[in-house]
Amino acid sequence: MLTALMFVGCADQEAAQRKINSVQAEVGEHKLETRPVSPTAGDVNPPYNLKVGRSVFTNKCLSCHADGVKGAPKLGDVSAWTDRIKQDLHTLIEHAINGHGSMPPKGGFADLSNAQVASAVVYVVNKSERLINVAEKRERATQCHPITNPSLCTEEEMRDALTLHMMWLLRSKDRGS
Repeated sequence: MLTALMFVGCADQEAAQRKINSVQAEVGEHKLETRPVSPTAGDVNPPYNLKVGRSVFTNKCLSCHADGVKGAPKLGDVSAWTDRIKQDLHTLIEHAINGHGSMPPKGGFADLSNAQVASAVVYVVNKSERLINVAEKRERATQCHPITNPSLCTEEEMRDALTLHMMWLLRSKDRGS
């Protein structure tokens, strides 16, 4: 029933979204997340439904974003998304709804509502932010060295290195080295 409601063409987008939200609340399957957005965002204001966003992105958007069709940034490609997600969320949503570069409006899926597209954008931004954070931590960890590059280490990394060094020294002393 929820899927049918999501794809019904309805002149009143707000009424359709309210109906989707009420059905989701009854079923208890939604997860909402609020993100900042400019006041001129129209009918794509928070909260965004990340479950709907994941479904839209997986079932529609990945047709291009899985393989980078026409230069579409691939999901999981940290370098492709890093600069993009630094943009204002409203700008990213507008690009997805109205088209940008090689991407047609709504990715070529005119049956999607603006709210569905906005939720897909928020979903991919959240996922990309997590992937970028992991990549940055890995990069920093490979550059951190307590002796040659201590400024690239966090306090926790420095404490860990000192603890390991002390343990090594104590063990060496116990062995008579």
